Amino acid sequence: NEVKASIEIARGAFNRSFTTLNRLQQGKMIEMRLIKGPFRHLNGFWRFDALKDYRASKISLDLDFEFESKLVALAVGPVFNQIANSMVDAFCKRAVEVYGERI
Repeated sequence: NEVKASIEIARGAFNRSFTTLNRLQQGKMIEMRLIKGPFRHLNGFWRFDALKDYRASKISLDLDFEFESKLVALAVGPVFNQIANSMVDAFCKRAVEVYGERI
């Protein structure tokens, strides 16, 4: 129930990637831990909360991170929320591809 995943961050001349180890807790969450990348630390959770009718779920991504330097924070910090939002959008799109549109 573990998988490594890497994401590339590119902004201007800055081009780095980070890799996380992702552990699945079936039906509840995916825990993310930094393996390598431009962070002092990065931890996160994808959470899956069933809605009342149990035919749908609320998906959320919680991240706690600190960049490895002020220079990296200046280069990437302003767009990192956009990157996280893109990750959530891609996750939801893939869920629709796998499970179909749910109403």
